Amino acid sequence: MRTTLLTLLVLSHFLGGANWMLCRAADSSKENGAAENQQGKEIQDLVGLAEKKVATTRARVKVAEAQIKIAEAKLIALKAKVTATEAASKSAETELQRTQELAARSQMPQAEVAKAEASRQAANALRDEAKANVQVGQARVELQAARRDVALAELAEAELRLKQLRDRLKQ
Repeated sequence: MRTTLLTLLVLSHFLGGANWMLCRAADSSKENGAAENQQGKEIQDLVGLAEKKVATTRARVKVAEAQIKIAEAKLIALKAKVTATEAASKSAETELQRTQELAARSQMPQAEVAKAEASRQAANALRDEAKANVQVGQARVELQAARRDVALAELAEAELRLKQLRDRLKQ
């Protein structure tokens, strides 16, 4: 009887320990499952953020392309202004030569020659300013193109990140 009681006591202790181990294993698997679910949820959230990043970066690319078109249109207007100021400069030069010839024959007062010279200088200054504005316009087009290139690179990076997150989510 004593041996049986001792055996029962050892068995109950062993079975109680085994029961505890089984309960702990079940809790551990629940914790692992919960951790995996939490990690999956975090990856889904990251995928959502990455999708938004891709969408906003695509919009930035479109904005940059529109800004390039605007800068190019402004450049066309600036080039037209150069053409107009070159014509005005040539006209002022011709007028100066005419007044100088007339003044040389004493048919035009020197004051008119001075006015014609001032008009020519003003026309040349406007022409030079218009040419400088064309250079600024060309630089703006290049700047907008560079911004588009940066946006395209960021878009490629965002799309790659999104692909990587989606691949992680599938695993």
